Amino acid sequence: MSLPPAQEEPLKNIELESTMFGINMALTPEEELEARQKFLDCLAVSKIVLPTVNPVETQPDGSIKPGADITFVVVETNDGSSGVPAFTTLGGLKSALPKANNGLFLNGAQAAAIISQSPHYLFVDGPDMHVQVEPAELSNMAQRMQQLMAAQQAEADRNEALEVALKDWLAEDSEATREVVVQAFLGGYCRIPVAGERDVDAKVVMIRSGPDENTAQQIPLLTIDGHLLCFTSEGAMNAWQQEPRNAVALPGAMIAELVAKTGVPAIAINADSTPSGVLHFDQNRLVVA
Repeated sequence: MSLPPAQEEPLKNIELESTMFGINMALTPEEELEARQKFLDCLAVSKIVLPTVNPVETQPDGSIKPGADITFVVVETNDGSSGVPAFTTLGGLKSALPKANNGLFLNGAQAAAIISQSPHYLFVDGPDMHVQVEPAELSNMAQRMQQLMAAQQAEADRNEALEVALKDWLAEDSEATREVVVQAFLGGYCRIPVAGERDVDAKVVMIRSGPDENTAQQIPLLTIDGHLLCFTSEGAMNAWQQEPRNAVALPGAMIAELVAKTGVPAIAINADSTPSGVLHFDQNRLVVA
């Protein structure tokens, strides 16, 4: 991607810069170790800008195209250490490297996953602050990201917590078991079937697949009898229709917000499967029907 003008500052990294300042203010080795861990934890989820030699191909939703060529700018310190420079602000990059026209906005963990394959450091620069992230630290950060992504994928594949909550509610209907169902739904993922050619007469709810209104694709989510269909797993969805069907996995909180905005009367969980249930809004509160 090509970098926008410096005055269009997209990064707000006050918290990250605060942790960098904390490292410089540490008075003892113990304080420095604690401050550095806080910095690394914050860096993993903070978006930074890294200059690249050439533009990097991206998809309409802004993600990097699979197989795209990524060649970071590499600089060398006076002691011979080589590293990829990264900046907490776009203005900082433009000030340090005025000729840089290409770059990527990545969080620290994403950058670590790429740079950890090389022998280079990651040089993070903020206003009057500089922290070198060592290769071993980058490898640890990348591994933690992979573990987190695997856990998120597992949650998206099957919402076991919601299945257990539904079973408990069906066994004992009470305010407590109903609330557990709602919280398990809001805190996990569910699969929603995408309307296809066979659903030409069905009512749908449209969502966008990307942030750019000009390039984002519209995805029609299937509703039947006023219910938005949600499933806790692919197996539960296949029990509803014995045919392959595309679906999107969305967080329950996002599904609830979508239903509230579009006026869909209810959410049907695991239609024609067990355990199942229906959720709807009652005075702006999601409840078990």
